[in-house]
Amino acid sequence: MKINYYSTADVDYVNEVKKCRTLKQLFDVILNYRVLAEDAYNKVDLMNEGDFKRFLIGMKKETAGDCPGDKWVKEFGMIILPEKILKISLIASQYHVPFGAAYHRIEQQMGAGSP
Repeated sequence: MKINYYSTADVDYVNEVKKCRTLKQLFDVILNYRVLAEDAYNKVDLMNEGDFKRFLIGMKKETAGDCPGDKWVKEFGMIILPEKILKISLIASQYHVPFGAAYHRIEQQMGAGSP
């Protein structure tokens, strides 16, 4: 995946995760965004079909605006909002710049893979 200055990888990631209907689809999406979602990758890599079903049930609630519960958020929260995407999004919002611009600025300051 290539992240340019105007990249909306944060929004694209969430939209792609929401479309997943199989564990393999989810794994493939996470793998594509691994540079931004290492914690999600680590979780999905260990998931089985039962875990995925619980994930889907919670995602449907989340998408509908209902909280799926603290237990679900602790178990799957890193998939819907990986730590690196969270950090970069906060900086982009604070400084009113595109996600991609924040990503590249952080990368320049801290080195590749640091945000």
